[in-house]
Amino acid sequence: MTHPHQGAHHLGHNHDDLQVPREVLIAIGIMLAVIVMMAGAVRLGWIAPSGNPELSRSAGNIAPAVERQLLFADTQDGSVLITDAQTQNEVITVPYGESGFLRAIVRGMAKQRLAAGGTADQPFILTRWENGALSLRDPITGRSRELIGFGDNQTASFERILGEK
Repeated sequence: MTHPHQGAHHLGHNHDDLQVPREVLIAIGIMLAVIVMMAGAVRLGWIAPSGNPELSRSAGNIAPAVERQLLFADTQDGSVLITDAQTQNEVITVPYGESGFLRAIVRGMAKQRLAAGGTADQPFILTRWENGALSLRDPITGRSRELIGFGDNQTASFERILGEK
């Protein structure tokens, strides 16, 4: 008995002769040209770089509505102590295991600062912008984290630190 496929011609495509339709190649070329032109227009300042919040705020003359300078410190019990840098008053203590989003942002930025040679006695700046955006900036490393877009529950703790909620 022979195998059912034995001796039969394989019906299907010959992959050695694959050809992409000319229209598809033209469409791909046009799409690539548009992408390159748009990137050039952003670089030349003809189009606002909306993907970069700092540049968009600068281009739109959006100023800080509220700012607070903050110091972050780990305590022996694993809590994160947040202090107002100007008054030296405690703003909030975040217990170990609570407010994971806030802890991750604060500890991550503090770790980046220490890796860059900065110290914990220099303040971070928490800002609510006129357009409603919320950011945490480290003037030592120049890094900034946008805090909007993670959900109301995640950003509420930062808003409370500003005294707004």
